[in-house]
Amino acid sequence: MNFKFSLKYYQLSLFFVWFIFLSRAVYLMIVTDRSFIFFELILSAVITQLSVGSFLHTAYKYKMVRFINVFKIAAFVYLNLNYLSIADNIDSAENSFFQFYFINPDYVIRSLLTIIIGMLALDFADLLFRLKLKKLSLIKSRITFSATSNLVLKRKNLFIIISYIYLFILIVMVATGISGYADSVENIEGAALGPFSAVLQFYGFLAPMIILSYLAVVFLNKDKDLRFNRYFKIFFILYIFSTLYAGSKGPVIIICIQLLLFYLAAGNKFPKVIVLVAIPIVLLVFPVVTQYRDQLRTDTGKSRLELLGNAVNSTITGSEKKSESNESTGKALNSRLSMFNIFVYSVENEQLWTEYKHMDRYPYLPVSFVPRQLIPSKPTSDIGAKLNYMVLGLLGSSVTPTTFGWAYFEGGEVYVFISFFLLGCFLSYIQYYLPTKTPFYFVYSLVTLFNMITVENDIYFMIAGQLISIFVCLVFVKIFFKNERKDVTELVYEY
Repeated sequence: MNFKFSLKYYQLSLFFVWFIFLSRAVYLMIVTDRSFIFFELILSAVITQLSVGSFLHTAYKYKMVRFINVFKIAAFVYLNLNYLSIADNIDSAENSFFQFYFINPDYVIRSLLTIIIGMLALDFADLLFRLKLKKLSLIKSRITFSATSNLVLKRKNLFIIISYIYLFILIVMVATGISGYADSVENIEGAALGPFSAVLQFYGFLAPMIILSYLAVVFLNKDKDLRFNRYFKIFFILYIFSTLYAGSKGPVIIICIQLLLFYLAAGNKFPKVIVLVAIPIVLLVFPVVTQYRDQLRTDTGKSRLELLGNAVNSTITGSEKKSESNESTGKALNSRLSMFNIFVYSVENEQLWTEYKHMDRYPYLPVSFVPRQLIPSKPTSDIGAKLNYMVLGLLGSSVTPTTFGWAYFEGGEVYVFISFFLLGCFLSYIQYYLPTKTPFYFVYSLVTLFNMITVENDIYFMIAGQLISIFVCLVFVKIFFKNERKDVTELVYEY
């Protein structure tokens, strides 16, 4: 895929973004009678510039994508774009959180301000690191790793064996309720508090490295080994089925996006036929998974396999009408991108959240990778389940108010700025200071880049997870990858 983001495309992109935004803003000004709609739209415009505008500017001027740019684009989609789509009817039942929490218009401005504060904190951290680089005259450039000529997979047979062992263990953990969409609160607490919590974390970070390594070798390195390619296809299909069996939809969406991006990056044309075939499959699969998840919460006495069979049968045989099925699919897909309602809830009800406050967990960050048996008081990752019980009174699943909401729960806007500044420092250090001419940086930066696509995680666990991910990636790359050529092409980006 040979595409150059020239000045022409940059200007066209800016024009398109702001034309759509201003058109929507004018419409909202006409049809909305809320007294503060004008100020809301001003704040929304600032968010658009800090996210989309910044992303386009970096892509054009520096010919690169920063981690914080990807995160801010995701925040724009999940929050700001969602706000713009519902602003004319913001407190209606259709825009509520599961018909339980209706958005309070009085907290919309504060919520939008919170997003701006978080984005400015990320930019401030990024600016400090870039100024430091300039001051030290440390490379006015970023060196990229050429996967096509340099990424060489060694020990192919061992890699294939390890990937399938991983897949087998994943299926076993899902079948036993240790992992996946839990069928009881005990399973959630067991995963977060149990003796194998560190092992589960390690296992979770191994997954994207295996998947991205398969994709990089097959598409970017254009590996001609038919046997390896065949194992890749089988692994890909089985992984999707096992993830759906776990009751998860998000990871399936992400891995499909990864596949499409790597396919295009390899120089292939957009696969229109494949996409058209995939659409009806998605329209069938999503209602099945939605019913399956509902049954996991209610029919706790049955096995996952039996519940999945019931969900498939009820969808295919017509017990759920086709129109209702398509409608539920649309709602399921839309709910993945509609997080403004629960985010406003976190801003309005910050004082009700008592699980952690004032960043009291952050001293544990340097030892976050230590097993819980040695540090029993280490923060647990069950806050999503606890918030779900607080909001809906339901056990057995979790909910997230987005990264911005988790930061706001710490104690308000000041803690949002501090939390996001720390995240920005961590991401900027990875971006600018880690040695880039290595397979480690290539694999690790890809994992981090795709982690930034979602804005659902709490910052403490994001950073703690990255620390574990660095260790896992170092071991993984040391075992499976090597540099075949040393003459890596340098791409210069002037700051």
